[in-house]
Amino acid sequence: MTRLPLTLLTVSLLASCVAPPAKPKDLWIGGPLEGWKMAGPGAFVMEDGALKATGGMGMLWYAAESYQDFRLELDWRVDEPDDNSGVFVRFPDPGDDPWVAVNGGYEIQIANSGDSHHRTGCLYSLTEAKNPVDAKVGEWNTFLITLDGPRTIVELN
Repeated sequence: MTRLPLTLLTVSLLASCVAPPAKPKDLWIGGPLEGWKMAGPGAFVMEDGALKATGGMGMLWYAAESYQDFRLELDWRVDEPDDNSGVFVRFPDPGDDPWVAVNGGYEIQIANSGDSHHRTGCLYSLTEAKNPVDAKVGEWNTFLITLDGPRTIVELN
């Protein structure tokens, strides 16, 4: 499977416990990537205050802490109509192998093409996007992803 990275990823990324409610924690709001690690080829570089994926199917992941149930809010955009990426959750420590997340976790898909099981907002190959949305090139979108026990709820914009 060939995966193209998301061209620009996140202005703010927040995580908070689902129950009991907790104060949101900023995981990244610009600046240094403290607590984050890169797995696999490629890199994420700062461009106009956002992270831009370059050079391959690498995966940037938050390694400083792990969370069980949480709510994750992130902003993202695509720069090309055929950009293909995702947000991975519930995967084991990948070390330097991004395929660990692909094969051992769940991906919230970001892609304008593909069938209903492979479009923006679905859990890749597992669920259908109830209201398929094509991300407009150059426009910011917001995911609110809630993981609560076995449930994963994805809200877009």
